[in-house]
Amino acid sequence: MPGNPNVLFRLQSARSRAHLWFGVWILIVLSAYRLTTELADPFRRFLEQQFYIPLADLIVNVLFFWLLILLWLAYRQWSAAVFRERELEAVIGSISPDVLLVVSPDRTMQMCNATVEAMFGYKPDEVVGRKTDLLYFDRRLTGRKHELFTYLERVGFHLGTATGRRRDGRTFPVEIITGAIRDQGGAVVLIRDITERMEAEHALRGSERRFRLFMQHLPACVFIRDKAGRFVYVNQHFASTLGVDELSVVGRADSEILPPEMTSSLREDDKNLEVGAGILRRVEEVTIRGSKRFFDTYRFALPDEKDEFLLAGICMDVTEQRQAEEDRTRMQEQMLQTQKLESLGLLGGGIAHDFNNLLAGILGYADLAMAEMPASSPAYASIREVVSSSKRAAELCGQLLAYSGQGNLTLEVLSLSRLVDDMRQLLEISVTKKASLVLDLAEPLVSTECDATQMRQVLMNLVVNASEALDEKPGIVRVVTSEAYCTRETLGLTVLGEDLPEGRYVSMSVRDTGCGMAEETKARMFDPFFSTKFAGRGLGMAAVLGIVRGHGGAIKVDTELGKGTTVTVFLPVSAKPLAEKANHDAVSREEWKGEGTALVVDDEPVVRSLAVNMFKKMGFATKSAVNGAEALKMLKDDRDVSVVLLDMTMPVYGGAETYESIRSSGSKVPIIFSSGYNKAEEVDALKDPLAAFIRKPYSYSSFRAAVQEMLASCEG
Repeated sequence: MPGNPNVLFRLQSARSRAHLWFGVWILIVLSAYRLTTELADPFRRFLEQQFYIPLADLIVNVLFFWLLILLWLAYRQWSAAVFRERELEAVIGSISPDVLLVVSPDRTMQMCNATVEAMFGYKPDEVVGRKTDLLYFDRRLTGRKHELFTYLERVGFHLGTATGRRRDGRTFPVEIITGAIRDQGGAVVLIRDITERMEAEHALRGSERRFRLFMQHLPACVFIRDKAGRFVYVNQHFASTLGVDELSVVGRADSEILPPEMTSSLREDDKNLEVGAGILRRVEEVTIRGSKRFFDTYRFALPDEKDEFLLAGICMDVTEQRQAEEDRTRMQEQMLQTQKLESLGLLGGGIAHDFNNLLAGILGYADLAMAEMPASSPAYASIREVVSSSKRAAELCGQLLAYSGQGNLTLEVLSLSRLVDDMRQLLEISVTKKASLVLDLAEPLVSTECDATQMRQVLMNLVVNASEALDEKPGIVRVVTSEAYCTRETLGLTVLGEDLPEGRYVSMSVRDTGCGMAEETKARMFDPFFSTKFAGRGLGMAAVLGIVRGHGGAIKVDTELGKGTTVTVFLPVSAKPLAEKANHDAVSREEWKGEGTALVVDDEPVVRSLAVNMFKKMGFATKSAVNGAEALKMLKDDRDVSVVLLDMTMPVYGGAETYESIRSSGSKVPIIFSSGYNKAEEVDALKDPLAAFIRKPYSYSSFRAAVQEMLASCEG
């Protein structure tokens, strides 16, 4: 390194020392000459006699003083050079932690700075004159003579690494920078401790490795694009999602890789990010390899090392989450709908029950009045209208109870195909004249257990609604029966089906080619008193829902505006054989009379009084109680009671508790339960031949038939 100032100062110092020694030798010679002349006195006198002046002394003294001045000047130059050298070494040592060496061709260290002590633990005096092997091991050297300098003559300058060795034997990585000193021989060597740099590089490599592993395992698509739209980086998930090779994507334009809808959004984001927008987020629907996917995308600007604009993005596939949210929303809507329907059912059932108690008195007393007066009486026709109106009101209550799932069910095993076929003529006259009724009935069809009367009501309501949806225009009303296997997904799309088990079901569908329904109408179609008809009561579909609920079934509605509606009823398949049609002979009960004592237990005064009068008309002596506790006391006092009429819903000691107490006492008295709700199944579950059920309101004839049948079964 010829231009190194430290080396130049070393050379100047050497020249100053040479001048000093030259002056010293001249002084020694002249001093010897002076001494000689003093000893050679004859020669001195000869010179003085010949030249008359002390010429020799003059010359000697002049030369002597000139040499002293020269010596002083040489010393000044030498001390200044030494001072500058030490000052430079101090500056270099303070601003650079590197060790500087001047090395001879045989790798002997001729000079070093003070930093060598801090780095290696040796003082400079201990280093000078030693081989470079003392401080470091250079793998480039094999031991051949002048090997390093032969190499430097060929390449001039070299930068490499070696292993440093401290005084205590510890090793550490060093960087060696070597440059030849032209025309001087030797080289200047700079030694730099690169321990921290190596550790930082190792940490950086580890960080980069962890980053790559993180990116490869990140379940999201990550990409970086340049301003021209070419990909600079993509992770493995990005490539696998698009079905391409990871390396083949880099350098290609986004329009070659991404779906068109995502490319257009990237262009828009580029403009927004260039003007300083922060993080942009959007949910995109794209089609990848024929499949629709949803991606939650984050995009942001990412400057590179040249401070140029890059667009980075993270795309997370949220298709499953979105589907789960839609399913959850649909389930919540179904739950709310179910809760609403249950609430309305409870409300309707409660109203129907209380109204039934009022109708029981109206219908019962009117029926008794008709039985007491001749048909020629002027009031007979009016009373008959009262009875007829009461029965229609009772039917209305029956629809409310059916909606609440508490209607009176008479279950039998039957085929829906046969039930529909039996109603063919009735259905044909129920549709409009421009409508064509088509029956597509599966034969044979697996059976189901249901109430035939209520199922006919369901079918009639659906067919009438389908016919009216045609709006007096030509169209088709199609009734289809079949067997279906319903999965959890299928049942999840139905009303009432969320809690039903997966399995085989019998289905009955009514399709029309009418106007269809809007989503708002579909959402309210089962609400009581909701109707799109001008004169509609809004109980038809509510009753259908209640009947299907009571049968443990489900309803699926498919509709589209302008294309029609399909309503499908699913009922559980029954393993029981089909019921044969009963052919009972009509037996007149007009003259039947009872005997003994009848106990009427009901908290409603009107119903209690009516039942007492009906029992009296049949020939019974009667007793009445307003609750179960009073009835038990009467039965304890009088064990000759022939029959008990027991209301099932009483505020104090209800029907079920009273029944249990009666049977616990050992009494075998026949008990007829009564209620405005459908409690027939509960009574059947008792497995008691001395228990029966009659639903309010009841006429005198139906009440008498129930009492007669109960007492006849006891006698048999």
